[in-house]
Amino acid sequence: MEMPFSKKMHEELTEKEMAKFQKMEAALMPFVNNFANDSLSFEVRTANIHDFIPRFVAALKEKNSYLYPFDGLLYISKVKAPDNAFKIYTWELKEPLETHRYYGAIQFNSPDLKMKPLFDYSDTMDYHTKMILTPENWYGSLYYNCILKEGKKGEKYYTLFGLDKADFV
Repeated sequence: MEMPFSKKMHEELTEKEMAKFQKMEAALMPFVNNFANDSLSFEVRTANIHDFIPRFVAALKEKNSYLYPFDGLLYISKVKAPDNAFKIYTWELKEPLETHRYYGAIQFNSPDLKMKPLFDYSDTMDYHTKMILTPENWYGSLYYNCILKEGKKGEKYYTLFGLDKADFV
């Protein structure tokens, strides 16, 4: 019987891998702390978030990075699918006038290190509570939960729960 890839993956990181990811995480922490610190100027926070993104993506593209929790990145929301098919990372930048810009990435639990960036298009979309969205038309938010429901033919439907701090509904 063929097992899904997620069952075949190494369940633990080696000491060497753990040390590598801890070092990468430590290098990312100052950027996260700076873009989350709203006492800094908007320009400084924006520069930090733009410096953070390619570094974080590089870390997520490392072999076995899916197994590392990145718990030291305190202002990054991390949600894992109930079936371990993916992790979704989201974070925010507080903008002037009490608006928020959201960023994110979906990291798939696959041997080829697949990822999808998430771009916040909420400022160009009408708000609908029951929209089905894709990474290409993402209504940005900070995710805090994910549930999975299977259809009658075995198809999988994921529902993500998130917070949009600019939404007054």
